[in-house]
Amino acid sequence: MVVLISSISVFVGAIGIANVMSMSVHERRGEIGLLKASGWSNLEVFRLFIAEALWLGVLGGAIGATVGSLTGMLAEGFIPGLRVEPSLVAFLKGMGLAVLFSLIGGIIPSVRASRLSPIEAIRGA
Repeated sequence: MVVLISSISVFVGAIGIANVMSMSVHERRGEIGLLKASGWSNLEVFRLFIAEALWLGVLGGAIGATVGSLTGMLAEGFIPGLRVEPSLVAFLKGMGLAVLFSLIGGIIPSVRASRLSPIEAIRGA
């Protein structure tokens, strides 16, 4: 049951990151156009947006793992027999999954950003 709930949470998180990245690309069309007009390649624009997705995953994973550990330790006082022992391995697995799914969620918006025509992006901004 815990694995199912965790899997759903990770899936929802990946969709959330994809949505945030899509909105970021849409709102920053003018900036993308200016970057490309000033000589940035498609790969450089892709890297910019995928790096943003990576940082969202790192920060979200760290915050999620910390809040999850604290919530688990707090729940020990309310649920008899529950033992929560935060471990570095669990923290690193959580961080790894958060980063992986944020990168997966950021791929499509990053590709869309890299394929924007500078003229269309500036005109549409």
